[in-house]
Amino acid sequence: MEKRYQVFISSTFKDLKEERKAIIQALLNGNYIPAGMELFSASNDEQFNYIKKIIDTCDYYVLIVGGRYGTINPTKHVSFTEQEYEYAVSKNIPVLAFIHNDPQNLHANKLDNNRELLEKFITKVSTNRLCGKWNDINELLPKVITSLNEQTSKNPQLGWIRGCNYDATEFLSQINELHLNKEISEPLKEIKILGSHNSINKLKKILEDHLVWVKSEIFLKQIKKEFTLSKEQINQIANCFRESIDNQIKGHNSTLRMIPSYFRKPNINDKGIFMALDFGSTNLQIMLIQLMGQLKPKILETNASIRFPEVNSSEELFDWIAEQVEYSIKFEFSKFKLEEYFLGHTFSYPTLQHSQNEGTLLFWTKEINLPNDILEKDINRLLTEALEKRNLKNVIPVALLNNTVSTFLAHSYHDKNVSIASICSRYGFNTCYYEKSRIQRRAPMIYNMESGNFYHSSLKPNDYDNLLNSRSSKPEEQRFEKMVGGKYISELIRIVINEYLNKRKNLERTTRKFLDPYTLDIDQVKTLLELDDKALLNSIIVEWGTNDALIYDCHVIRDIAHYIIMRSAQLIAASFLGTIRYIDGTLLNSNVISVDGFLFNKEKFNYTYNDTNFNYIDIINKTMHELEGDKSNSITISFIDNGSTIGAAIAAAIATKDRRG
Repeated sequence: MEKRYQVFISSTFKDLKEERKAIIQALLNGNYIPAGMELFSASNDEQFNYIKKIIDTCDYYVLIVGGRYGTINPTKHVSFTEQEYEYAVSKNIPVLAFIHNDPQNLHANKLDNNRELLEKFITKVSTNRLCGKWNDINELLPKVITSLNEQTSKNPQLGWIRGCNYDATEFLSQINELHLNKEISEPLKEIKILGSHNSINKLKKILEDHLVWVKSEIFLKQIKKEFTLSKEQINQIANCFRESIDNQIKGHNSTLRMIPSYFRKPNINDKGIFMALDFGSTNLQIMLIQLMGQLKPKILETNASIRFPEVNSSEELFDWIAEQVEYSIKFEFSKFKLEEYFLGHTFSYPTLQHSQNEGTLLFWTKEINLPNDILEKDINRLLTEALEKRNLKNVIPVALLNNTVSTFLAHSYHDKNVSIASICSRYGFNTCYYEKSRIQRRAPMIYNMESGNFYHSSLKPNDYDNLLNSRSSKPEEQRFEKMVGGKYISELIRIVINEYLNKRKNLERTTRKFLDPYTLDIDQVKTLLELDDKALLNSIIVEWGTNDALIYDCHVIRDIAHYIIMRSAQLIAASFLGTIRYIDGTLLNSNVISVDGFLFNKEKFNYTYNDTNFNYIDIINKTMHELEGDKSNSITISFIDNGSTIGAAIAAAIATKDRRG
């Protein structure tokens, strides 16, 4: 059986690029497998540890010495080239050295200032070893090939057996592309042993599996790069977010909308029983809530969260809502015997507010398919008309507000330091803040930023972001939300996983599940992250339709999900920090960020990755601390459950009080 020998090429890099290139080609032509650090050079001990793993897999070591000593490792005080040589010698790998005949007469760009160290290194290499001398490439190449041929004849090593027909050179070049913290030398050692002792079929299977693993790691490395934000980029995004707030406040161009809510911070003396209606992303919820002053608001009754039916018009939609209100009053709220129900209406879509109780829908978001004839219509007027049809004249809508504003009111009812409120749900993302005095002719109030629409070139959306955006119902709208909201990060994860599975050799898809857009939701993503290897492998095989999936496919899928989630949380951190910098540039005052929504809920959305627990709030806190240091200690992120409904009740209390004067 024919063997192919793997040869590690060691030299300084910048001065010997052409020589290295020529030697690699000559080795390929001679049926050798070249190895070397063509994609990156060693610059620290971590990278050198990786180089050692590559050397471990080689049969022969070829050293080319020119006029440069090379980069010096500050911890070892010798060059990395010399370290490579010493390591190869220590592993008893046959060394073939080729030293330039007159290095000091080379062109200045092929020399460095370490002449004395270079001469000592040449002396070390030449001692007790016959070295070849060379003057140019034409002389060097035949000497390298001739010497290797003699070595393989007189001193044969384990080598590689040709177990299959794919290009082993490509295989090794892909291995060299990986700079990973995973052990790769052990599988290759196993391959060499099997090449000597076991059947060719088993060797072929190991090589095929390992090549697939290598290609998977290369794919994963690229995905990590695409979804990783540097500290500098996060800081730039935060500053651009702050500038966008300032631009909108001053009437300049901005992707933030800064919609006034007409609601001030609540007074703890606001009391009473109020109805709260939460028009969420796809569901409706109705509650009866009692505000009790110094005590925590009490949810007296609630109905189950009900999914919107398919309707053809805004009239049908609000008639259905009125029907649910009527049911709640008759069967759930009747025991309280209220004569009137003052209703606060949380509406979680971009709405232009005209007053505390009036607002018109700008557009639907989150890929929701609901009637467009509601656009430009007064939302609470539609609700009032639908209630009157059912003779529910004792239900009086008095407040209309965004769900972030509701969350702000709910938390600030007992905490005067709340300055921001945000929701990151299974669907979308948005933030509001309290504007004290910078807008002329306006009293201090809460502003809905519609921060999901933020966009700046510093976001640097990748090809996957652009693909998702182009397929969305409103391309170029809500670009920030499409990088952070639950519905969209699930879709990004689905897109990337499908690309991986489709590129993965030997995998045939047996089902269309998860092939169509938005068929993977955030709850399923959480499940993927929680399953152990065996259960996740079964899911990949059954649900994703990949019969030949292996355990390492589980690791790749988890990594993909984690990278996309991490970027989402870090982008949100940048938006929070940008808002805080606008509100309080010194970061000396206490600022509380009130959050609600599935992704912010530590109890509902958390997962373990590489033995570390992750959740959005912790990632955001860590990111802000990395940017602001101890100053970030003045920022507190606090989760509040049912903020959208409790806040609606508080809004109803404020509006009722304001109406009465």
